[in-house]
Amino acid sequence: MIPDIVDGHRPAPAEIPVDEVMSVAPDRVDAAESSLMAWEMMRRGGYHHLPVVALDGTYLGMLDTETMAASWPGGGPDRARRPVSDLLGAGPHPRVRLGDPVRAAAVAMVRRRTRAVAVTDDDGRLAGIITSYDLITLLA
Repeated sequence: MIPDIVDGHRPAPAEIPVDEVMSVAPDRVDAAESSLMAWEMMRRGGYHHLPVVALDGTYLGMLDTETMAASWPGGGPDRARRPVSDLLGAGPHPRVRLGDPVRAAAVAMVRRRTRAVAVTDDDGRLAGIITSYDLITLLA
């Protein structure tokens, strides 16, 4: 989404709030869900990133297809049943808050060498996700 022009001026892309660019209410997976279920959600939805949340909606981390593929050990059904929380690795996982400028999301992506950042509310609950594609769309 490209922000509206206000008083004849469009804000600099880096200063636009992430709220105006992010994907709202993205699919997410519970931390206790199986890695196989997460993989299937990503495959069916065509997602490259899937936020992981606690039961109360608190953001815990982001799975991506590369992490899923690299950590997939193969083997029997027991391995496919392991919880997605096992795949998150050590934190902290990058995130920005509602109202933060797009620049903050871009900096978080660069620092963590990732292509997606969660957007959380003040209580740490997932509000959305902003991806490198969202940033490119904004600049285009």
